[in-house]
Amino acid sequence: MAFLIIAGQTIPVLMQEPTSSRGEVGRRGRAFDGSARSTVRARKEDWPIVTKYVLRATADTMVSALEGSPPLAASGDLTGSINVLVGGIRKRHRKFATGEHVQLSFLVQEA
Repeated sequence: MAFLIIAGQTIPVLMQEPTSSRGEVGRRGRAFDGSARSTVRARKEDWPIVTKYVLRATADTMVSALEGSPPLAASGDLTGSINVLVGGIRKRHRKFATGEHVQLSFLVQEA
C-alpha cells in the first residue's frame, strides 16, 4: 500500500514520518457548581505534508485533485481509510536539468 493517497492521487511524501497533532472539537469547562464539564464531541488529527520535487505537470494534477470538493477520500499507511480536508497548498519551484520541478506543502485534516 502507498504511504498516502488522496482523491485517487498517490502523494510522494518527502518524509515518511510526518508529525501529527491532535485537536478536540468542542470544549472543556466548569459548571456553576464547580464540577468538570466537557462538550468535546470528537478528536481529530492533522498532518503537515511536504512532497518530493515532482514535474510541474504532475504537481498541477495533484493540486487539481487536492482542491476538489471536500471531504476527500484518503488512504494509505499514514491515515488509514478516512475522509480528509486539505488546505494551505503552497508551491515551491526549482529548476533542474530535466526541467522545472515543484514541491508542494499542505495540511491534511481529518474530516
